[in-house]
Amino acid sequence: MTPAEILDKLNAAIRMLTPKNEDYKELAMDRADKYKKYRVALARKIVELRDAGNSVTLIRDIVRGDETIAQLKFEYELSLVVERACLESIKDLRVAIDTRRSQLTWERAEMGRQ
Repeated sequence: MTPAEILDKLNAAIRMLTPKNEDYKELAMDRADKYKKYRVALARKIVELRDAGNSVTLIRDIVRGDETIAQLKFEYELSLVVERACLESIKDLRVAIDTRRSQLTWERAEMGRQ
């Protein structure tokens, strides 16, 4: 691979990194919002069941079996996985950038020896 090709790939990876960082920020905010909705709904349901006279020892199990609460928890967990996948993608881009930089350094050193 020529230094120009390496530089093109390096620049492409750098260009891809900025939008990925923005995506990560949006995904993190989405995850936090989903967690907040889940926790608020969970707390409300616990209070509702406690006021209804349900056994305190069973409330936590009953609440987590509630369809709405389970769906909110599912959405939160899914957003967490998507956020982690985006972070891994960012890490992969950083590795690609470091690799291209190393290749350029090696090419310069090789050209200096000739």
